[in-house]
Amino acid sequence: MELVLDNKKDFYNKMFKIAIPVILMSLATIGLNILDTIMINSLGKEYVAATSMSNKFMFILYMLVSALNGSLNIFISRHLGKGDEKHAVSALGHVIKINKVLSVIFIILALMVPRQILSMYNQNPMFLDIGVNYLKIASFSYFFMTISLTMATGLKAEGKTYNMMYVSIFALMINTLLNYLLIFGNFGFPMMAEKGAALATVVARVVECILLFNVFKKNFNVIDVFKHKMEEHIRKNFYKLAVPKLVGDIFWVVGVNVMAIMYTNIGITGAALFALISPLEDFTMAFFTGMNVSYIYALNIKIGEKKFGELKRLIIEFLKITIILSIVLTIIDILFGNVLISLYSLSAADTATLKNMVIIFIAAILMKGIEKTLCLGVLDAAGDCWFVFYADMIAMWFFTMPAIYIIGYVYKLPFEYIYASHIMRIGVRLIFILARLKSKKWIMDV
Repeated sequence: MELVLDNKKDFYNKMFKIAIPVILMSLATIGLNILDTIMINSLGKEYVAATSMSNKFMFILYMLVSALNGSLNIFISRHLGKGDEKHAVSALGHVIKINKVLSVIFIILALMVPRQILSMYNQNPMFLDIGVNYLKIASFSYFFMTISLTMATGLKAEGKTYNMMYVSIFALMINTLLNYLLIFGNFGFPMMAEKGAALATVVARVVECILLFNVFKKNFNVIDVFKHKMEEHIRKNFYKLAVPKLVGDIFWVVGVNVMAIMYTNIGITGAALFALISPLEDFTMAFFTGMNVSYIYALNIKIGEKKFGELKRLIIEFLKITIILSIVLTIIDILFGNVLISLYSLSAADTATLKNMVIIFIAAILMKGIEKTLCLGVLDAAGDCWFVFYADMIAMWFFTMPAIYIIGYVYKLPFEYIYASHIMRIGVRLIFILARLKSKKWIMDV
């Protein structure tokens, strides 16, 4: 797909052609996740906290897979820009194999030591019982999730996102329908509560993987994907991207889980409130994530073609889109934030806290949008992964965690103050990102 910056209409059409399916897919995920959260919340906030913390373990696997897939996305787009399809395909097969092994390791851990895993977050017996029931069943979805995510990465790297969108939305609809049937025992199905939610996830992931494979094989020669072995110099170039992303994501996941432990030990209510605001956060971030897919593609096509003189103009176009999008999303979130809150069954005190958290989040949308664009759509996409790692670590480990400890444990301030410190790490990271962009040392050859 040729990208001509002088033809603005054609450029924007191609950007949105890649981004819109990813955005719609994310919005469908969020909308259906809201329904899932409402259903689980009706069982009690212990169920929301337990299933949310169980998914933190899955999130570790998700982030490891995403680190490899993120490197793969950059690698494939860059090599397609060079006209080197053979090495792009060999990298795809290599990552699928690694991700399958990772998923099996996490399944074994979830089945063998689920209580030990969840006890890191909270020792509440009811919390642990619910979480163990959920985790042991949901873990069977991990294998299918990792394969689907990697196939989807290959499709996104080629700019082919529409069919992938249809598959994911269909799978999410199945997940939500099964949640309705199995959580509450509707229409003659057994009432399984948290076990029903976990089983619905497994079935939906299996369906998604099968359907996505049919899309994948129409765009890639499956035999070539697994037949071509990565040459030594190509493997080294790939891991120049992958190692810092893996290390960064490992530290980031550890940080997120440490913060989750801190939240749940401050109180189950805090962990539940984080789960309840996440649909609004996810809705907003879906637009930035979708646009970043197109930014990554465009930037790496230009770098692969060695058109470095066009990169500054390209970034300016990215920022124009992001600023307009941030303004629109701020207005939407102001209008619909309270609507989301009204869907939950909360006490007056929890409702007031959640409203304050929504206000804090909305105030930071523009900052978050610019940070996501420059961090993921530019620096990370250009292969400057070590710098992104250092910026993440400083913001999380040296700003957010000390702030949470002081606010939550020392001064015991209301939870919205903890949430504000959680959000402000984005501003800390943005300061480092802007300085790095000015240095012009962020383009890495892979």
